[in-house]
Amino acid sequence: MAVCLLAVRPERRREGTGTSLLTRCAREARQAGRLRLAGEAPDDSPGAAFAAASGGRPGIAFEFRRLVIDGGLHARLARLRAEAAGRAAGYTLVSWRGATPGGYLAGSAQLSAAMADAPADDGVEPQIWDASRIRNFEQTLLSSGQQLYTVAARQEKTGCVAAITQIRIDSASPGWAYQGITAVLPEHRGHRLGLLVKAEMLDRLIAAAPDVRQVRARNAGANVHMVAINEQLGFRLSSVRRDWELDLAAVPAAGGHLGC
Repeated sequence: MAVCLLAVRPERRREGTGTSLLTRCAREARQAGRLRLAGEAPDDSPGAAFAAASGGRPGIAFEFRRLVIDGGLHARLARLRAEAAGRAAGYTLVSWRGATPGGYLAGSAQLSAAMADAPADDGVEPQIWDASRIRNFEQTLLSSGQQLYTVAARQEKTGCVAAITQIRIDSASPGWAYQGITAVLPEHRGHRLGLLVKAEMLDRLIAAAPDVRQVRARNAGANVHMVAINEQLGFRLSSVRRDWELDLAAVPAAGGHLGC
């Protein structure tokens, strides 16, 4: 699969520019040995209409939610943490800022692999993460000036890292934080660990980054368990987007000429 990020200024739409760009992207993807081309668009948007007209196939809905950090959040977090802690006996929360410490890299890779059962479009294979890829990904984020916060739940009896959540802050988006991975190993589910680590994370975020006033999260609409957790925390739906997938065999091989 290749991913295409395609945008046309409103005043230049319906002139063939988008089609020329798409044709060129398809050619580059074919040369890279890809079979499918995917791009994201909000529902009921010009981008979605263009994708449909180009022969794209819509995927599952991904819902974007926004949490406003207001005066009532701290009390809500305290209540939710108390409820979750009652089900999470035998687990201890650990946290760090920046790159994952070496002792937690293997556990983080296992938790990334646990995302394989999250809802996804048909035919989309789960990404494969190992300690090396996690380290490279984090270093890329940190070297670009972003901040990364992580909270994990460790089982006291075994030392196993059973749950994890991450949030990143990008200086290019003042006032915002972005929810990253939240995952719980299958054998540790049912202990409210997802809610517990996310509530702890928000408490820490409030203390560490008081300038952050909003947090954005993205979940598959079919991921009812994580959506329910986010709703409890106070996240509210802001938009729905989905990937549109194009079979590269169906796109003309010739590319158009684009002027500036």
